[in-house]
Amino acid sequence: MTIGFGMALYHSQAYVLEKAKATAVQSLKSIVSDSFMMVNKIESTANKMVPKIEHQLDTPDVMFSLSREVLEENKLLKGCSVSFEPYFFKEKGKYFSCYSYNNGDSIATEQEGDDGYQYFRMDWYQIPRLLDKKYWIEPYAEFNEDGIIVKEVMTSFCQPLHDKDGNVIGVLSTDLPLKWLSDFILSHHPFPKSYCMLLGRGGTYIVHPDSTKLLYETILTPTLDGDFPELKTLGRAMIAGETGTVSLALDGVNSHVFYMPFARTGWSLALVCPDEVLLHDYYILSWILIVLIVVAIIMMLAPIWTRFVVKADMSPSSQKASLLLTLFMLGTTLFFTACEQRQQVAHQEIEADSLMNAAYKMHDYDRLLSLADLHESTHALSPMKAHYWRGYAYSRLRKMRLAEREWKKAVDLDINDDDDLKYYSKSANRLAGLLYMKFDYEGTIRIAVPAMKLLQKKEFTMSTDYANLQTFLGCCQLRLGHKEDAANSFALAWQHFLQATESSDDIANYTSAIIGIVTITDTYIQTGHDHEAKDWTDRFDSMLLRYRQHPQADDNFIDKQWARLNFYRACILERLNERVEAQKAYQVALTTKYAKTSDGQIEATSYLMEAGRWNEAADKFTVLERQLQRYDMQMTLDNIRTFLIPKFMANASALRTDTALVTGKWICHALDSAIVKERQNNALELATLYDMQQKETEIIEQQASLSQQRFLSTAIILVLVIFGFGLFIYFRHQSSKRLKKAYHHLEMANARAEESSRMKSDFIQQISHEIRTPLNVLSGFTQIITSPDMEIDEEMQEDINRQIIENTNRITGLVNKMLELSDANSQKVIKRQDDVSAELIATDAIDASGIATAQHLQFDLQITEEAFNTTIHTNRRAATRALSLLLDNARKFTDPSEAHYHDNHDGEQKKATLRVYTDAEYLRFCIEDNGIGVPSDEAERIFNEFVQLDEYYNGTGIGLTVARSQARRLGGDIWLDPTYSGGARFIYILPLAKEDTDTEVETI
Repeated sequence: MTIGFGMALYHSQAYVLEKAKATAVQSLKSIVSDSFMMVNKIESTANKMVPKIEHQLDTPDVMFSLSREVLEENKLLKGCSVSFEPYFFKEKGKYFSCYSYNNGDSIATEQEGDDGYQYFRMDWYQIPRLLDKKYWIEPYAEFNEDGIIVKEVMTSFCQPLHDKDGNVIGVLSTDLPLKWLSDFILSHHPFPKSYCMLLGRGGTYIVHPDSTKLLYETILTPTLDGDFPELKTLGRAMIAGETGTVSLALDGVNSHVFYMPFARTGWSLALVCPDEVLLHDYYILSWILIVLIVVAIIMMLAPIWTRFVVKADMSPSSQKASLLLTLFMLGTTLFFTACEQRQQVAHQEIEADSLMNAAYKMHDYDRLLSLADLHESTHALSPMKAHYWRGYAYSRLRKMRLAEREWKKAVDLDINDDDDLKYYSKSANRLAGLLYMKFDYEGTIRIAVPAMKLLQKKEFTMSTDYANLQTFLGCCQLRLGHKEDAANSFALAWQHFLQATESSDDIANYTSAIIGIVTITDTYIQTGHDHEAKDWTDRFDSMLLRYRQHPQADDNFIDKQWARLNFYRACILERLNERVEAQKAYQVALTTKYAKTSDGQIEATSYLMEAGRWNEAADKFTVLERQLQRYDMQMTLDNIRTFLIPKFMANASALRTDTALVTGKWICHALDSAIVKERQNNALELATLYDMQQKETEIIEQQASLSQQRFLSTAIILVLVIFGFGLFIYFRHQSSKRLKKAYHHLEMANARAEESSRMKSDFIQQISHEIRTPLNVLSGFTQIITSPDMEIDEEMQEDINRQIIENTNRITGLVNKMLELSDANSQKVIKRQDDVSAELIATDAIDASGIATAQHLQFDLQITEEAFNTTIHTNRRAATRALSLLLDNARKFTDPSEAHYHDNHDGEQKKATLRVYTDAEYLRFCIEDNGIGVPSDEAERIFNEFVQLDEYYNGTGIGLTVARSQARRLGGDIWLDPTYSGGARFIYILPLAKEDTDTEVETI
């Protein structure tokens, strides 16, 4: 036992620390995610404004309203300036910057810039202008006493403005107050004593609990006065925008620091957690285990003590305690062993993912296959991931049947976690693309539609994989002749591409979106829908512009896609007979580096052949053979159709007979080789598929046999263990269970008795108060009246008479309530002997309650025409009494003077409404008021005897009890509507039909 507890103590520290680390990392990710949403809102506001500004450069004065519009749309922003290059608007002079500032209750706007404040020399203007890209400026102190008064520390999101030729002509700057950002970040602290800090690009503190460090101190400042290697490592990693964890002494406290990049700003966010906080659960567990170790040692020495000292055997209870303690120790040991194994599995999964990604980046597809098989067998890789990676490797090795088989297996698997969901979407995307390339349009649709439905159900639509599934669906619809359906699918794909790029700043989302748009554009071109293709080139241009502004944008990728975009435009415009514009687009494409490459020259042939420029196209095709050799491309049927046939057509149309003849022979030879090669590949793939199916069948049979043996062994052991423990528990704990059950019943009875006693005491006190108050009044007025020396005028006499009558009625009413309460729990049905109209019940109850004459509220009776003409068979007195109690309740709890303290009157006009209407079975009375209301969780309790939710109000707590009792004994009911939040709403119903039973009745 001692060894077991020691092992638990040893393994628990690592487990608790890893669990705390996981919580901290998840919290940090949550902060970054929330921050990204905030940053994205600010950037989206600015992004939407840029086109408006650039399209209205001929009207400079409109810039003032546009700067205000930014602040009106996003309330987080404090300021916005639309600033232009010196003398850009010659009529405005050297300086023209439209600045708006949100004062909280209003937005002020002015033109800023003069010789004292040359805005175009400020870093918020210079940096985005020179970089020609969006940029988050480091926080700066803005203290302006001239014009609009500004005293804030700001950070700004700035982006350049362009004219129609693409030249930078100004900057749009949106200002976010640092205090808001600081409050937002510092509000997150997943552990006690933990805190967040935000560093700028140079390591400057932007957000930190110690405000003295802000803006004037960096994370590396302490290293100037001493050697702090861990702090240097942390500072450099955060400045470099890395993600990780480091353990160090920060400000004299041993801590773990978790850090990662902060949205798209170029800054870095860190969560600092003291070690004592992270290991708090471990310290508690350690004390528990130490106590258990001591107890275990005592239990081990107990037999020796009893044998040699006490000379007596251990009692059955001691043996039982020892057995239970041993079982607890064994369970604890198994628990921590399982935790350690889980940590090992998690480590193996991380290592497996790392190796898979390394092989993927090195294009080592054979190794990718072997790694997938190996790590799936050790459970370090889930089946979903393994099938995806095998399918990817096979596709790169041109083994398409095997790739299709693996991806089909992946999409047929169950999804167990978020990782599986991610690779399911990847597999479905790849499989749909493969089937589309095989011209299997119906097969593509059969894969894409169910996959999209599942991803929608799982709320996993913010990915480019989902958008690409929508793209392939649209391409199939277009090729099958469903043009409108295709247009809808493409529109949805575009929306999801935008959402994917806005929800995540991963550069892969942008590249995937551009490739998807290329697929759509190319499909429209191939199917001859030139106008639609032209529209999609505009979207292509828009997405490429967004990619260009990404900090991780690849210049070569931009150059290639810019060339491709203009080749597409040239081809489309040529088809639309806009030949001048087509030539311009083609010339723009030729200015790119990609157009000068062999790939670019071959891609340019599409336009040249469309334009009938056969000689130029034939010249471009001279590099084809070199390109095929360079990429070691096999002469498949697809390659023959894509490259050789267009080359033959270009040379034949250019009347280059010799070259066309050579190309024709090349096509014949390549076609023969491709057919033979295709048959060989098909045979090899089919053989491989057959071998794999055979092996899978053998493995399944072996696994089934092993599973059956394990199941039988486990079942026998479990039956024996359960039987043994069942007997032990049954014989040893039977009496204990009976005792616990009796004790539980006793506790419940005692609690009910105590509650009943308390409620009765409260009731007696309340009754004493309710009776004493009117009796004191009557006694006082009696003394006045009977005093021989007291002269009473007529007005005072009338007031005394009124109050004597009121208090006498109050005592009479209280006595009547007491009598009614004595009968409240009766199950006898009240005899219904009166035919009475709904309107009469309502007016009698209003008069009896006095609610209509109450000075503090406005009462309104609303009765429908159908209810007004309704007569029911009931007991008039009981029905009226129940309704009057409800109206009295509304009158009382809308009147602050009814409470013992009158300082809670808020000046609001109190209202009460009685609505009377009918439905198919019941006459309904709805009593609404805007008084103090009733909490929804007390909706039933208020009908119990003596219950008063607010002790400051006069009353006995029996009115609602009596009202519900009488309603139910009349065949109706009363309840509180818990959905009503403006005060209280009671519903009182009475049956419309006459009673037709012989149930025992009581006459009132």
